[in-house]
Amino acid sequence: MLRLTKFLILLPVLTLPLWGAAPALKAEVVMSQIEALRQLAKSRAADGKCRILPAGEADELAAYLARAEIATAGRASVSEVRSAVSLGKALGGGSDCTTHTTDEVRATLDAARQAMAKTKPVPEAEEDEFVEPPVMPERRAIPAPRPRNATLAEYGSQAFAYFVERRCEFLSHRDIRAFWAAVVREHRAALSAYGRRAVVRTVQRAQADADATECGASSRQIVRAEYTKLAGY
Repeated sequence: MLRLTKFLILLPVLTLPLWGAAPALKAEVVMSQIEALRQLAKSRAADGKCRILPAGEADELAAYLARAEIATAGRASVSEVRSAVSLGKALGGGSDCTTHTTDEVRATLDAARQAMAKTKPVPEAEEDEFVEPPVMPERRAIPAPRPRNATLAEYGSQAFAYFVERRCEFLSHRDIRAFWAAVVREHRAALSAYGRRAVVRTVQRAQADADATECGASSRQIVRAEYTKLAGY
C-alpha cells in the first residue's frame, strides 16, 4: 500500500511558487516535484493498462499529471521532467494488475485531490514577487504575459502546442526552456482568470488532441507559431 503520508507532503509543492526561497530549499522542492511527478505518471500508466478507474476519474488523474508537468517544467530541467515522466510510465506500464496496484492508483488520486483542495489561488499582488528559476544564460527572455487578455481558447492552443512539443521535440533546447517558462506563466494566468475547473477541462482537451496529432511538418508549424506568439509578448 502506498505510504500516503510522504506523498501528501510531496504533491502540494507542484503548485506552490517559490517566493524568495533559499537555494537549498528550492533544490528540495524541485526534487519533491520530480518524485511526485513520477508517481503521478506511474499511476496514470498503471490505470491505462489495468483500467482501474472509471472514465471520469481517469481523466481527473490525467489532468493532475498534466498540471504537475507544467508546474515542474518551470523549475526543473527539461531532461529531469522527461525522465521522471518516462520512468513513471515505464514503472506503471510494467505493473501487474493486482490489488496492490489498484490501491496505489486510488491512493495517488486521493492524495492529488487532497493536495489540490488545499491549494489556494495566488493573490494577484504576490504574482509580481514570483522568483523565476535559474535558466540557461542564452535563453531568450520572455516578459510575463498580460493574464486577462488571452481567452481560454487561446490558452488551450498554447497548451496543445506544449503537449505536441513535449511529444515531438521540434524546438532547440534553448527554445524549449523559453517556451515552457512562458506556458507556465500562461497556465497560472488562466487559473487566475478562469478557475481550476475550466482550465483542467481545457488542458484535458489539449492533451487528448496532442496525443492524436502526428509529428510532422504541420505540427511543427503549430509549435513554432505558438512559441513565436509567446516570445512576441
